[in-house]
Formats: sequence, structure tokens, C-alpha cells
Amino acid sequence: MTPQSLKLDLADVGLHCEETHNDILQQDIVDVRSALQPSSLQAFLIAGSTEIVSARAAKLRTGARQVLTARLTSGAHELVDVLADADQKIQNLLLILGSAKAGTHGFVKELIAGDRAGQELFSAVNAPHKSARPFVEQLVARSGRGGRLTKWVSGYGSPALSLLARLAELDQEPLATSTWTPDPTGGITGPYMTMLGNVIYGEHFDQLRKRYEAVSQPFPGIEAPYDPGTKRMKTGDAIVKFFKDTCQGVITTVAQQVDKGDLEALITTYIEPVMSQDDYVLPGDRFIYLAQDYDAQQQLAFGVGIVSLHYELTVKDYKRKSKHGGDTHDVTLPMHARGIQYPGAVGFSNACLDNRYVTGKCESCCRDAKDWYRDNPQYGTWPADNKDCPPVS
Repeated sequence: MTPQSLKLDLADVGLHCEETHNDILQQDIVDVRSALQPSSLQAFLIAGSTEIVSARAAKLRTGARQVLTARLTSGAHELVDVLADADQKIQNLLLILGSAKAGTHGFVKELIAGDRAGQELFSAVNAPHKSARPFVEQLVARSGRGGRLTKWVSGYGSPALSLLARLAELDQEPLATSTWTPDPTGGITGPYMTMLGNVIYGEHFDQLRKRYEAVSQPFPGIEAPYDPGTKRMKTGDAIVKFFKDTCQGVITTVAQQVDKGDLEALITTYIEPVMSQDDYVLPGDRFIYLAQDYDAQQQLAFGVGIVSLHYELTVKDYKRKSKHGGDTHDVTLPMHARGIQYPGAVGFSNACLDNRYVTGKCESCCRDAKDWYRDNPQYGTWPADNKDCPPVS
């Protein structure tokens, strides 16, 4: 993040006043960074909910084609007509592959490095002189036969595409590149990402809390509502405060601090174009997928976790200047944070059991994790009382 990039973001929401001078913005960035600390708890994915195309169209009182055109790169516009009536999960996937958002686009480019099939498809989606229309039409045809998106894309030979399909099934999209980009061919990503996305989901999180209480076990999840009420401040100050409070919300939600670089990547995803002429209203959420003590060479982590943030920042009359009633504004920032961590062999076992409890399914990675701890006992022992996921044969 630089003063120049932050200035462009602020211009997107209509702020061109003295609060966006480079020297002021540089101090704002320093203030934010000073509150962040390095950590062994690192993010492998920063995501947000994919706004459903039909819901977005209804909100804007427009059609699906207009929404798709606005959110896709120019090279992907030729896919709009076939996507407009496609399955929601297919729309999610193509809105990731052809996203006009710089953070999403950059994440996908890093993810597909070394994945030839993924690179060819990414190019076909975004390059004006190429076409991914046959790919989309095949997905639409397969969706008519039922099943899951991950199954529909499994035949394309692209691990990156399969990982993005898992994210699309969760109705999420990547928003920034974090400390390290997941290796779609193995490691802790893929199935673990699906499990973490399942357990942090609001209703599932509440079900798990009740389950742990019923068996008198400590629940590994933490919940932290936050509402500072209404405050008067300058618009620029409000957005910087939002950055700081968001970071603090993450830090206080998890058992230990999230890595400094990941929090900086997280806060750069928040400023978005305004949709109101009078008030700046920014509702939304973020999901931070975490790995503990990740070893990049061996693709090993000794714990996983996830944090979710749900928020709504409102700056009243945000464009008003001094001669129209002062340069301070009423600002509200209600926020709700949830976090859950699964450290060590017991943690991985609990993640498998929790996912099975809320979905009825046991992911293949659970068998792999149990076998790995059997072969590497120096790192811990898989709980003998876990006979359900993976099932004892």
C-alpha cells in the first residue's frame, strides 16, 4: 500500500479534499502499520462473499447482464450473455477468473503459476482475441445434470481451477494476495479451505458451539461483537479509523496475532466505490484463512484457522464541506467477528469432526492427516477416540 494507491482508492469513493494529500495519507499508513505485528499465524487466503448477481441486479434495479459487464474485465464481456442465465456457482467461478478487481485478478495470476491448463483458461477468459465460451457452455451443460461445481471442473486437469471452484461453492471470492499463495496441488489448502469455510458459517458456528457445550468441552471458537456507537470525525479520519479497528478486531478475535503483512493486505480490500450520493455506506464481510507455523518447503502447517468479519461502515453526508455545515460527519462502524483455530493433531482431528457434524461429510484430507501423524509421531498423536472422521475401517 502506498499513498498514491490509497489516494486512488479514496477518489473512487468521491474524496478529493485536503485529507487525501500524500503526506497525510503516508502518516495514516504509518499509523496503521505501527499497530500491526509479525506473527507465525499467517493467511493463505483473504476472501469476501460473492454478491449474488441476481441480488445485485435487484438492488441496482438493473439486469444480470449489466451487473456481469461491470464486474468482468473487458476481455470477458463476450461471456456475459451465456453467463446471465447460468447456475449461480458458475457465475461465481467466472467472476473470479474474469474479475475486474485488481486484488482478485492478482491472486488468480499467482495461483495459476505453473498450472498450464489454468493459465490457458485464464487467458481465454480475459484476452480480447481469445474465447472461453466453449468452456462456459460445457459447464452450463454439465450443471443441467446435477452435482457440484468441483465435479464439473475436475476433468480440465487444472488444480488451480479446482481450488477456485471450491471457493465458488462457498460463495466467496479471493480479494488479495496474502503472505503466501496456496499450492493447489496439495498441502493444507483445498479440502481444508472448504472445511474452514463450512465451520465459520454463522448457523454452523452456532451449531458447533451448542455441540461442544452439550459434551462439556471447551469450544475452540471465539465471537466478538463490536459497536462503538456514533462518533463525529472527518471522513479521512473515519476511513483510517476503520482500518485500525478492523485490524484490532482480527487480532482480538484469534488466539494470537495475525501476520503484519496479511493484515496490511486485508485492509487494502475495504475501500470500495460508493453507491449513495449522500452517505458512504459500506456493508460487507471478509474471511481470513490461516495457517500456523507454515513450512513452505514441505507444504506443512501445524494448525489451521479462520476469522470472519461482518461490518457496516457509514459516513453521513460524506462529501459535505465546511461551508455546507462543517467537515466532520456522523460515523458508525458496527462489526461482528468470529474466529476458530485448530492447532496440532488434536486441532486437525477436531476440524474434521466439526466439518462432518455440520455437513455430514468427511473430507479425504482427514485420512491423510491421520496417516501423516501416524508416520510422524514426533509432531503429535491423532486422538484415538476420533472414530468418525476418518471412519475406523
